Amino acid sequence: MLKETPGSLRAYFGLIALMSFMPLLSQLSQPKIDWISAAIGSAFGCLYFYTAVRMDHLLSRRPNFLRGVLILNLILSGLAAAIGILLGNGLTGLPVLLLAFAVTAYLYSTVGRLAREALAKPTLKPQQ
Repeated sequence: MLKETPGSLRAYFGLIALMSFMPLLSQLSQPKIDWISAAIGSAFGCLYFYTAVRMDHLLSRRPNFLRGVLILNLILSGLAAAIGILLGNGLTGLPVLLLAFAVTAYLYSTVGRLAREALAKPTLKPQQ
């Protein structure tokens, strides 16, 4: 059975950071830019980039921050699906929401496991 490592989790968060900037990049060629969605996507991109860069520190010192990022992303996905339903798109966003929920649940449990492993590792004390 494959297990996630801090490195694979870092790669996932880095990939999500890059993908968060894609809507902004695609809108730059358009005459009218949806600044709200571009700002939200860019903010999440920066947040995911930060978590990717600081993964080891966050796992060992602030795992709840990582969990909060995942929950915030799930809430945003739910809001996007709800807005789509209200705008008349039907349930087209539901499969994406269910996939986001499944991935978030998996990553949430993975962060918990990796945080416990990081706390269990003995730290080296400096020589005196």
